Amino acid sequence: MHGLGGPEVLHYEDAPDPVPRTGEVLRARARSVAQPPRHLKPGGPSRTIAGPPCRTSSATMRRVRSLRSARASSTCARVRVIANPGYGCGHCRHCLAGRETLCRSYRILGYELPGTYAEYVALPAQNVVAMPENLDFAGAGSIGPVSLTAWHMLVTLAKVQPGETVLVLGAGYGVGVAAIQIARLFGARVIATASGPEKSEKARLLGVDETIGHAQ
Repeated sequence: MHGLGGPEVLHYEDAPDPVPRTGEVLRARARSVAQPPRHLKPGGPSRTIAGPPCRTSSATMRRVRSLRSARASSTCARVRVIANPGYGCGHCRHCLAGRETLCRSYRILGYELPGTYAEYVALPAQNVVAMPENLDFAGAGSIGPVSLTAWHMLVTLAKVQPGETVLVLGAGYGVGVAAIQIARLFGARVIATASGPEKSEKARLLGVDETIGHAQ
């Protein structure tokens, strides 16, 4: 994107490959359509963006082409991982406590840093985790940020317990889909709202105990 706007400002073009620094990983294989593309429109939430040109999208997973260890120059190839697109400085009290989003240097791919709509993307190795063998790239690419958000809300903050009731507002959205599964994983009873019968049925397939229809 060389400017803000709708789909008409998106262009497909060549760009230089990033060079991974020590402790960074490289190469993207699948990406989900995350918030940045729609938030970079005129009138959207105000946030600093990289560029122009700005490369959008933040959620991704990748097969690592290069992983340079901070302690050695060895390289690990073809490692399947899921990436967290947001990271802080890595050494402040918030980062050390696992609350990077509170870091004053917190940045997100697709906003302050070039996004993942590219063949190669570099980011710190601590931002990736091994991808389960039973997932393909497309499936893994859809679970990153939404699952982190739902887990933080339910497990870290709410400390959900077996037998509790969790209300999920918006069962058809990514965070809602993840929240339903996490709540069920912890043995909670789940009630979810949905905007139509199709979304209600999908929520029930995920294990929702009851659904409530609502008009948009």
